[in-house]
Amino acid sequence: LISKILKSTDGGESWSIIMNQDFEYLFDFEMLDADTGYAMGATVNMSTGNVKTLLHKTTNGGNEWTTIDPKKNIVFQSIDFWDSRTGWMAGQNNSIFKTTDGGETWKGFKSGRTNVSFETVVFADTLNGWAAGSAGILHTSDGGETWEQQTTATSAYITSLFVVDNK
Repeated sequence: LISKILKSTDGGESWSIIMNQDFEYLFDFEMLDADTGYAMGATVNMSTGNVKTLLHKTTNGGNEWTTIDPKKNIVFQSIDFWDSRTGWMAGQNNSIFKTTDGGETWKGFKSGRTNVSFETVVFADTLNGWAAGSAGILHTSDGGETWEQQTTATSAYITSLFVVDNK
């Protein structure tokens, strides 16, 4: 299975392939500006069933991609980068991680929940962020060091969030 990322430079009139990646799953993609972007996916070893998350980074609009191995055998569904160095990823097994070096190393945080899977993580600034999934919505106001459960009007499994600012 090959995942593809396409790019348009004419408002969507035409598209070109900027990445062909041998992912079984492509979970998230984010461009910070016209040049810098990240793609995150996972491969599965069909013999062993082991999952490997891979992160790819471009600094030239998708013409070239560098593979970054976050060295985590967890499936991560979401990434959110504040700038080219600071970003977060969230996924299965209560997992929320932060990088301050563009994805080269990752520090894990405890969500305070057990047996949860996060589908999305989004930050309004370098301190205020939200993660959502099977645990509803959690919020951090200290860059991910601690997370608090948010009250919501639903008990549904939340797959996506969007924030405008920290309010």
